[in-house]
Amino acid sequence: MCERRKYGSKEKLKECLELVVEIQKMIFAFREHIMNGSD
Repeated sequence: MCERRKYGSKEKLKECLELVVEIQKMIFAFREHIMNGSD
């Protein structure tokens, strides 16, 4: 039971990190778009 909980939280952490990476990519692309648009 304890092992499964630890594994579950590890999976959640991985999902969180992937989500953060996706958001950072979106923000970066958005900023690039804004900078290119203001030229």
